[in-house]
Amino acid sequence: MADRYLLLYDAEGVLIRETDAGEKTRTAGSWEAMSQLSGRTNAVQAPVTALGRDETAVLMKEVTGLGLDRYLDLEVGAYDSTDLAALVTTARGLANAKHGTELVVVAITDAAGVSAAVGAADVVVAVADDEAPKADGAKHVIKNLLELVQLVLENRVA
Repeated sequence: MADRYLLLYDAEGVLIRETDAGEKTRTAGSWEAMSQLSGRTNAVQAPVTALGRDETAVLMKEVTGLGLDRYLDLEVGAYDSTDLAALVTTARGLANAKHGTELVVVAITDAAGVSAAVGAADVVVAVADDEAPKADGAKHVIKNLLELVQLVLENRVA
């Protein structure tokens, strides 16, 4: 039987990027990946973000405007800290309590967040253009979130 995953997306940078013009855009493959994972797995997908709960409305407006909101479980997301490890730990507790089971926690972050997520998550997946994050502890390095789909579907992420 496949593991049940809690996929925690480091929202700024992994789901949403700011263009040079200051506009918010979803990252390459994010909508497609989240859609496929939602429809074909029982993975729980949630955001982690440094934005506080009062600022979360801003993030959710961006996420909604980009079509990503329907795939995120906001109740188990974690907010209001620049400490990625603390966010992952908080989200793990919320998700396990809500779902009544231990989920395999996968932190999906950019290269800069890898070392912070190691230890708090069961698995760290880095979205990067090179393999450098493996030195910091990332188990997988992917170029965009579409590559995450096969890892989860084939139960190879953990």
